[in-house]
Amino acid sequence: MAAIRVRGAQATTLEEAAKMYIDYTYPRDDPSQDSAEDGMVRRTTLYPPGTDLCPPWDIWNLRLAVDRQRIERAPGLDSIDAGILKNSAPYIEEELLDIFNECLDKGYFPNKWRIADLRLLYKGGGKDKETPKSYRPICLLPVASKVLEHMIVQSLRPILSAASHPRQFGSTRGKGTTDALLRLLAYADDIDIIGRSFQAASDAFLALVGPTRRLGLEVNSEKTKYMVTRKVPRLGEEVTFGEYQFEKTNVFVYLGSLVTQENEPEQENRHRIIVENQCYFSIPRQFWTGAVSRKSKLCLYKTTVHPVLLYGCENWSTTRACEQELLVFEKRILRRLYCGVLIGGEWKRRKTRSCALCLRSLI
Repeated sequence: MAAIRVRGAQATTLEEAAKMYIDYTYPRDDPSQDSAEDGMVRRTTLYPPGTDLCPPWDIWNLRLAVDRQRIERAPGLDSIDAGILKNSAPYIEEELLDIFNECLDKGYFPNKWRIADLRLLYKGGGKDKETPKSYRPICLLPVASKVLEHMIVQSLRPILSAASHPRQFGSTRGKGTTDALLRLLAYADDIDIIGRSFQAASDAFLALVGPTRRLGLEVNSEKTKYMVTRKVPRLGEEVTFGEYQFEKTNVFVYLGSLVTQENEPEQENRHRIIVENQCYFSIPRQFWTGAVSRKSKLCLYKTTVHPVLLYGCENWSTTRACEQELLVFEKRILRRLYCGVLIGGEWKRRKTRSCALCLRSLI
């Protein structure tokens, strides 16, 4: 991290690297650069709105916002996590409600609640550690700011929903980017251009840019990458197609499948296992609770988790080692679903044979 490089300048200390990364990722807010419209918006935010559209919150609004906080999330700089707040809320909820309603009345968000604990995670994949884009920033905010933000959003949502356009997809409940793309009948950010030569790929890309630009679509050069297979002569770290310049990559995900430069099925296999594992742990309560029957858990697994692993499996070119790795992972998940067995008054883990019988029920 101390060797980070921004615009040709390289950091020499950890403090200097952190400052360079923050300046690069979070540009400073300069009012002198505002347009006339931006300046008007900035001036209107300096004063409370003075409207009755958002009445004061009651105790139920606060309880709902506190209940929505996830206890597994890391705390901010105050070291108060959601678990501490949930346990102490019944004793201080009146005081919290007074503070939040005062913030609403004055149109004020406390400055200390805006300060985040910034953590950087290296993205991996062989990315250049001197480039700021190789790190993913995680901002840990105080849990009190999340509660206040949730209450504000819940108050604004019905007002914005009533005033939004029918074709508004972003920040709209029940709609997303998928709905917008389906209206265009194309997935503009999931296009893969393949060519047997550099010139063929360049011609196909430039032939696509013209018509899409007339529709108002633009190519994001930072998100677009190029990859060269082994049998084609290696190009440089960057390639130029017309006015666009793209960085080189050795791996990318296309429609859920991992494509590597070496065309390695093992990498795709591990990618599928990681994705299914994330899907499984995204709904742990349903799988671990004793209130849900084993039959319901198995049905939930077959409809939500299992298809993630086998998506597009008809086109796989696997080896026996890959198939064995998949079976081992499946048996591990099924052991969690079926729990242990009671033998001689003692609970023991299920054996491989019993997990094989469980696998047959998935077919």
